[in-house]
Amino acid sequence: MRKPSDLPARWMLGLLWILLAASPARGGPACDPRDRVPLEVEGRPERAGDYGRMLCGIRALLRERTGLDLDVPVRLRIVTDHRSFRRMSGHDSIVAFAVPGENLMVIDEIRLQRHPLEFGLTLRHEAAHILLHRHIPRENLPRWFDEGVAQWVS
Repeated sequence: MRKPSDLPARWMLGLLWILLAASPARGGPACDPRDRVPLEVEGRPERAGDYGRMLCGIRALLRERTGLDLDVPVRLRIVTDHRSFRRMSGHDSIVAFAVPGENLMVIDEIRLQRHPLEFGLTLRHEAAHILLHRHIPRENLPRWFDEGVAQWVS
């Protein structure tokens, strides 16, 4: 049974989620059509529009912060089974990963459902990996730099 004191906190969290989802940095309504990223969504195709708007805002933010453009089509695979995701990622503590050579981001939906505010940050982080590998040859991109920039922009 819910305690009455839990209700205001849940209501506030829901309101915060709505406000963040509409913010331009997360790809809300202020997205410039020129910033749209061709996107293929696997696992949750019904959410493709939402993810596309988020990625649009992320593209603009990444360009603003790095001077580089995410000018390639992106594939987003939403994995709805945690065991399957764990087999793909190879580790239980990972919630998402990028495969830059395939312009692919893979996200564990089950883990991020527990922390919904982190979805946009996770998408931004993985998009940063694809962005960096798009513009910097692998042999010139140290892992510490790749991960550091992805952390910085997210």
